Amino acid sequence: LMLIPLLVVGILSYRYFHEAVWESTKTSADQTILHLTKEIGQIFAVAEQFLEIGSYTVAERYLADRGDSYASAKEILALMNLFRGKHRYSNDVKDIYLVGINGRGISEREGVFRLQTLFDAIPSLQRIKYGSPNSELIRFNRYDLSGYWSKPAWQLAALTDYHPAQGLGRYILDPIRKEILGLAVVEINSEKVNQICREQSKSGYL
Repeated sequence: LMLIPLLVVGILSYRYFHEAVWESTKTSADQTILHLTKEIGQIFAVAEQFLEIGSYTVAERYLADRGDSYASAKEILALMNLFRGKHRYSNDVKDIYLVGINGRGISEREGVFRLQTLFDAIPSLQRIKYGSPNSELIRFNRYDLSGYWSKPAWQLAALTDYHPAQGLGRYILDPIRKEILGLAVVEINSEKVNQICREQSKSGYL
């Protein structure tokens, strides 16, 4: 007779603790995913803001090859530097590219350049919907862009082994004619994203 109530109590206790542990685990996992989403989302939000550099008149003027290109290039680089100082999480952005369909380009890290091949033939740029004003996530090797620049062979060779990168890309359109002028690409700090994922994975819920 004593075994029956003990068995009932045991079953009820097991169910209670099982549900308690499950709810606790589920809550912790939800918090981990929420935190992960927030941190990575913050990185891409900053990248989105840096893409706005392509919408400035000076960027459109430079890519369309109108006016003093040297003065425009200096102004664009100053603008990139201004964005760096303005945004608290600017270290999450590794580089910013403006690439024109005419081959003209400028990068925060590398400066002014000109493509040695057709704009449409660059693999990483083909992954963005042609002419779309919306930003899209792309994965690329920096060599896909910098490997075509007019640089000495010894400089190009140093770039060929660069590890894959990821970022956001958006087409730059003439505000009046709606013609495609080029593309803005913001390379995000992939290592920062990987670090966030590694830290969260230590929780055991990823």
